[in-house]
Amino acid sequence: MYKLIGLYLLAVIGIFVEPDFLGSTGNIIFKVLILAGISYLVYGQWNDKAEDSAPDERNPQPEQQPAVVPEPVFDTISTHLGTVLTTNSGLKQFLLNQFSIYWNYTLPQNGFLLYKNGSEGVQLLEKHTNNSLRFNAKPGFTALISLLGQNEGILIENNLADAKALFPFYDFSEYEPQSLLAFRTLVDQQQTLYWFFDAAGINYFNLQDKPILLKINMNTLFSVNEALNNQGLMDNSKEAMHLSNLAHALNQALNFEQCIDIFTDFIINEFEASKFTIAIRETDNESARIRKSIGIDDSYKTGTSFRLDEGLHGWVILKNKPYLIDNIDKGEYFIPRFSRSEKTNYSLRSFLSVPLQEDDEAFGVVSLENKSENKYTENDKSRLKSFSAILASAFRRFKDNTIEIGE
Repeated sequence: MYKLIGLYLLAVIGIFVEPDFLGSTGNIIFKVLILAGISYLVYGQWNDKAEDSAPDERNPQPEQQPAVVPEPVFDTISTHLGTVLTTNSGLKQFLLNQFSIYWNYTLPQNGFLLYKNGSEGVQLLEKHTNNSLRFNAKPGFTALISLLGQNEGILIENNLADAKALFPFYDFSEYEPQSLLAFRTLVDQQQTLYWFFDAAGINYFNLQDKPILLKINMNTLFSVNEALNNQGLMDNSKEAMHLSNLAHALNQALNFEQCIDIFTDFIINEFEASKFTIAIRETDNESARIRKSIGIDDSYKTGTSFRLDEGLHGWVILKNKPYLIDNIDKGEYFIPRFSRSEKTNYSLRSFLSVPLQEDDEAFGVVSLENKSENKYTENDKSRLKSFSAILASAFRRFKDNTIEIGE
């Protein structure tokens, strides 16, 4: 308190006191001394607060640490524009409005708005065509997309030499495009919007329109990214809540077997799987035992042990790294899931598996398998890693407190 009083008095003296007998030089020195005093007291006050806010190192840590929510291994959930468009009618209407702007500005014969996500197929979001023109989308837009990729994202071609190769979806007995306006909106490295417009006449589109079209396209990109970022924040909030709910549920478990049961119920509600497996490394460090197996009826049920060096599940533990495979049945050689003695993979295709880790070493594995190809994504892998980290935390809690893990 005395320091605050001192600060107040020094401030009053510095503002109102002007000792004329000291002269101009003396007044300057006087003001400097007042400022030095104020600085000293401010530093002392700040230092006292820093000491007061420091944690009391004498407080003992609780002996039993609950399963905590780890930091998610993903920065943001990857948001797919195609998925957002199915739930965000406002964003879809915005894109259709942008399409109308392009259409009314250029007045073409036909126009198309496409969405492509990575290796997935092209989705036709909007098209305007002559009512009498027969249009067959099956041949696709591969040639147009490839051509646009070679021209830095925007192309105006007013004298098409080989329109049939670019527009296989038209009936050329009815209509043959001779001018093309095309550009793309590159949302990210995987997601792209494509805008194609064509016309029957030569020299139909104006090359001078490129700067204006690029500005409109930049506005489109900004708005789309804002919508995706907002959706990503909402998705991350939901994911954080899922992590918190799982940690809370595991903290109520009395043993590790209950943790496995709770975790299993949670995961099968989060992911689709034809087969779900949890296995824990045995004390010999050369094999693992399945602690939970749900799904198709195969040879590897709960209680079955398998060697770590003979199949996919064991390799995840042995190499301590996740595996994401779009089709384990693809390729020249048969890939065993558990053992070299296997003769079939029971029509399972997609494989996603992450290690359960303790001190940067794998002590178990969590696996999802599905009969469909390409069922799981990198985002699924990140989510499963986050969920499995909480199960691993529960394992450490029981182990550190010598609580029976159970059979």
